[in-house]
Amino acid sequence: MMRLAVCLLLPLSACLVNLDFVQYNPRHCSTLTAVDCEDKDEEIDKICAKCEDDYNFTEVGLTGEVTRLELNLDPDPATGEAVVNDAYFITGSGGDLADVTIMFSQGNYGGIEHYLHLVENIYPSGANLFIWEYRGYGKSSTQSTPNETLFMADSMAAYNLLITELNSRDLPTDQVVHFGMSLGAIAAIEIARQHPGKGLILQSS
Repeated sequence: MMRLAVCLLLPLSACLVNLDFVQYNPRHCSTLTAVDCEDKDEEIDKICAKCEDDYNFTEVGLTGEVTRLELNLDPDPATGEAVVNDAYFITGSGGDLADVTIMFSQGNYGGIEHYLHLVENIYPSGANLFIWEYRGYGKSSTQSTPNETLFMADSMAAYNLLITELNSRDLPTDQVVHFGMSLGAIAAIEIARQHPGKGLILQSS
């Protein structure tokens, strides 16, 4: 994937986000075959979760309380149907980062399941985690691929849902770390530009 996010100067208000060259590469749960799961040699490469299955967070060491949230997105432009995806808030293990929440925006393939190995590495920090499902990816309620406008709108909707959840838990809303991997870096940069929070982490971007 081409470099899509170019930071000219600090602060983040000087960052340009360009999605013109994005080739969205979703894998929806309804399209998975043996090639995606049984035929993969490495666990890290497997995408196995069926649409009716729950993601297994404890299997990768995410032992905190998991709360599934409804992420209401703009309607599917092709069908006009509502799009309601899953997002997950996972309580951290506490310590110095007990009031910090990491908002993780995934890469450009599969769904949440494909990135749990990376989230597993974040969890020992002690911070809370917020993970959200992209439109058309994973177990999304629609198979339609997003466009630039929808992707950015979905990203902000996910952030707003996180803020609502933090308020309901009496957790600080200014202690959010935006973590974006690959395609997710675009979401993380745009959200951080508008809501700087605690920090910004970009990987493979």
